[in-house]
Amino acid sequence: MSLKRRKSNKFTVRMQRKLLIIFGVVTLLLIFVSIKIIRINLNKGYEYSKAVYDNFNYDSRTIPARRGDITDRNGTLLAYSTKVYNLILDAKVLLSEDEYREPTVSALLTHFDIDEKELNDFIDENVKKKEQKQTVSSYKRLLLALSKEDIEEFSEAMSAKKSKIKGVWFEEEYIRTYPFGSLACDVIGFAGSGHGGEIGIEKQYNSELSGTNGRIFGYINDSNYEPTLKNAVNGNTVVTTIDYTIQNIAEQALKEFNDVIKTKSSSVVVMDPNTGEILAMADYPFFDLNDPRNLTSVYPKEELEGISDKDMVDKMYNVWKNNSVSTVFEPGSVFKTFTIAEALEEGLVDLKDIYTCDGEGVYDASTIKCHGGIGQGDLTLSMALAESCNDALMQIGMQIGPERFNDYLQIFKFGSKTGIDLPSEENGLLINPDKMMDVDLVTNSFGQNLNVTSVQMAANFASIINGGYYYQPHLLKEICSESGDTISRVEPTLVTQTVSSDTSAVMREMLRAVVEYGTGSYAYIDGYSIGGKTGTAEKADRDKSEYIISFMGFAPAEDPKVLVYVVIDAPECEQYDSSWGAQLVSRNIFKNLLPYMGIVPNAGEYDRDIYVNAEDLEETATRPLGPLMPEEALVIKGSKKPEPGETTSGQEETSEPGSTAPDETGSSGDEPSQSEPEGTDASEEETTPAEETPPSAPDNEEPTAASQEGEVP
Repeated sequence: MSLKRRKSNKFTVRMQRKLLIIFGVVTLLLIFVSIKIIRINLNKGYEYSKAVYDNFNYDSRTIPARRGDITDRNGTLLAYSTKVYNLILDAKVLLSEDEYREPTVSALLTHFDIDEKELNDFIDENVKKKEQKQTVSSYKRLLLALSKEDIEEFSEAMSAKKSKIKGVWFEEEYIRTYPFGSLACDVIGFAGSGHGGEIGIEKQYNSELSGTNGRIFGYINDSNYEPTLKNAVNGNTVVTTIDYTIQNIAEQALKEFNDVIKTKSSSVVVMDPNTGEILAMADYPFFDLNDPRNLTSVYPKEELEGISDKDMVDKMYNVWKNNSVSTVFEPGSVFKTFTIAEALEEGLVDLKDIYTCDGEGVYDASTIKCHGGIGQGDLTLSMALAESCNDALMQIGMQIGPERFNDYLQIFKFGSKTGIDLPSEENGLLINPDKMMDVDLVTNSFGQNLNVTSVQMAANFASIINGGYYYQPHLLKEICSESGDTISRVEPTLVTQTVSSDTSAVMREMLRAVVEYGTGSYAYIDGYSIGGKTGTAEKADRDKSEYIISFMGFAPAEDPKVLVYVVIDAPECEQYDSSWGAQLVSRNIFKNLLPYMGIVPNAGEYDRDIYVNAEDLEETATRPLGPLMPEEALVIKGSKKPEPGETTSGQEETSEPGSTAPDETGSSGDEPSQSEPEGTDASEEETTPAEETPPSAPDNEEPTAASQEGEVP
C-alpha cells in the first residue's frame, strides 16, 4: 500500500472517532435536557402551563338542556320550558383594548334598561384590579330572562363588521312555565331554581324531564378559536293520565264549595275504576305553580308578616302537600262497603238476613251507640248499608271475626302504599292484628280507629265495583321523546283480585240503593244511575268539634266508568257532622263530568232485586220520585247551607247539630235518612240524622284508636 493511501486511511479513522465522540456528547446532552424537562414538567409543569395559558382567554359555557313538557292525556300542555337569555359582561375581554369600552357601554345603554352609573362603577372597579395585577371579573350578569326579541338588535350590532362591542355575550337558560297557573298544582308540582323537580310529577319523573346539559369550552387566542362542543340532550315529555277538562271540573266544584263554606282542606280523586288511571286529583286550597312561594292567596297578609323562616317553610309545605296521597285520616262509613263485601264474599250474610238495631252495642265494656242511641229496628243487609247503621255493621264485623277481617285488610292492602307514582305517599295505619280486641274490630267495621289515604280508598273501592280487580293507581300514561316518539307506555297493572265478580255485582246494586234510597241521596241526579257511600268520621280528639266528611260515588252503577271520591276536612257550618257537603260537591262534579264523558241519562231498573224491606221481606226496586232536594238547593255557588230544621219537598227534617248527641257514651249522627217508603210523603217524616256514630268508652274513657294504641302491623 502506498504511503499516500495509508495517510488517507488514518485521517478517516480519526474523523470517525471525532464524529463518534461528538455524537456521544450530543446524545448525553439530549438525555440530560430530556431528564431536566421531565423533572420540570413533573415538579412545575402546572405553573409553566398556567403562565402560558394566562395569555389566552378560556371559554367554558354550559349549554342548558330544555326540560321536557308535561301534558294531560290529550296532549294539552300543563308545563313547558321557554328559552331565555341572560346578559353577561366579561370585563377581562372588554378591558383588553382601550377602544372597546366606549362603544360597548354606549350600545348596552342604548338597547337595554341598565343603570349607567352601576355599569361604569363595575368597569372602573375592574380597571383598578387590572392595574394592580389582580383577577379581572369575566362574568357579571347584567340582566336576566331576556327574550329573543329583547336581544335581537343588540346582537346584530355586536355581530356587525368591524364592531368594537366586545366582552358581552348571552347566556342561554330555560324558565319553567305553567300555562294554567294553579291547575293540578299538587299533582304537577314545580321545578325549583336549580331546575330540579321539587314536588309532584316534576319530582317523580325528574330524570326523564331534566335531560343532560351540554358544554362548549376551549382557549381563545388572537389567531384562532377551536372550541370543543358537547351538545345538550333535551328532556323527554311526560304524558299524564290527567284530563284537563275533568281536572278543571273537579277544581271548580271544590272552589265553589269553599267560597261558601270554609274548610281546612278539601280534596277530590277522579279515577277510571277499570284501569287505575287518575283522571283528576285536586286539593284545595290551590297555589300558583308559577309563583309557588307566594302564599298570599292562601293566608292573610298579616298572618305572613314577621313570621320566622321556619314557620314560612312549614306553611309552604302545608300548602304544597298533596292530601290525597300524603294525609291519613279515618274514612268513616265509606269503609262499611268493604266490611259488607267481605261478609258476602265469605258467605256469612244473605240479602234477607235481619239485623236488629236497638241503638247501641257493648264491646269490651265500651258502649257504642247508633244514631244518638235511637234504634232503627229491623234492617236487612241492603238497608243496613243504605241507612249506614253502625249497630248492624258491628254485628257483621263480629260475624267476620278479627282473623278474617285482618286478612281482608291485607288483601285490600290497607296499611300499605299503593305505589302511585307521586312522592311522599303515606302507608296508613292499622291496629296490630295480634292486639285487636272486639271494640277494635267493631269500630274498624264502620271505618274508625284505622287510618287510610284517599288514593288507598279510591283504588280499593274501585275493585269492589269493577268485578273485584285491584289496579295500581297511576298518573303516568307514557314517556315520549322531544320529537314525539313513544319511549315507553304504561299499561294498567293488575295487582290482585279482592272479591269475586258475583260479590262485586251485588255491591254495585247495594251502593246504588244508598244513593236512591239512603244516606247518599244528596248525590242523586235524575235520569242517571249513581252508586256511592257516605262517610263522616269524628277527628281524633273525639270532642265532636271537627269531622272529616266524604262521599265515594261512581257511575253508571251497572257498568262503572268513573269513580269520584270527595273528602272535606272540618267544614265550618252548622251541619259540620253531616256528609251533605261532600255529596253536593260530588253531585256538581258528576253533573258536568258525565255529559263530558259521553255518559247519557239512561238509568234503568235494577238488574237485581237488591233492596229488601225487612218488614215483609218483599223485594222492591221502585225508584224514588225525583230528587230528594229541590234543584236550586243543590247549586253550591251563591247558595246558603241548609238551615237546621228546614224542610223541603222530599227532604227529611234534620235536627240541630248536637241535638242528637247522646250521653257521655254516645256519639253524634251524620246524613239524614233519606229512605222513602212507598206511599209515604218524606216531607211528613220525622227522623234523626242517620249515619256513623264515633265510639267512646264509658266513664269518659277514650276508645281504642289507631292513632293512640294501635300499632303498625
